[in-house]
Amino acid sequence: MANRAIGGVLSFDIGGLNVEARGDFTVSGFHSALEGVAGQDRVHGYIETPQVPTISGTITTVAGFRLDAVQGIKNVSAITLNLRNDTTYVLTEAWETGQGELNAGEGSLGVTFQGMEGVQTR
Repeated sequence: MANRAIGGVLSFDIGGLNVEARGDFTVSGFHSALEGVAGQDRVHGYIETPQVPTISGTITTVAGFRLDAVQGIKNVSAITLNLRNDTTYVLTEAWETGQGELNAGEGSLGVTFQGMEGVQTR
C-alpha cells in the first residue's frame, strides 16, 4: 500500500543526536537559483547562482537540554530531516547560524542550520 502522507510527523537528527522536533520546519537552497537576463532585443538566457542549503524549524527544550549543544555547532557531518511522506533531506558539513531564540515560556528554540551541500536522498 502506498504512503499517502503529505505532511505531519517528522524526525530531526543533528550529527546522530535525535532532537525533539516541534514544528515549522522548512528546507531551502538545495538547488541553484536561476535569474533571467533580458536584453533590449530578447531574453538572452539566465545566470545560475548557488544557494546556501538551509534547514530551519523549532525544537523543544526538554529536561537536560543544553543550548550550547545546538547553538554554535560547526562542521557537523550530517543534519537529517526525515518527513512523513518518506522524503529525507541531508545537510553535510553543516553549522548552526546562531540566530535562533530560546523561548523559555514555551520551552522552544528556533534553529537554522546551513551546510556546504544539501541533498534529497529519497
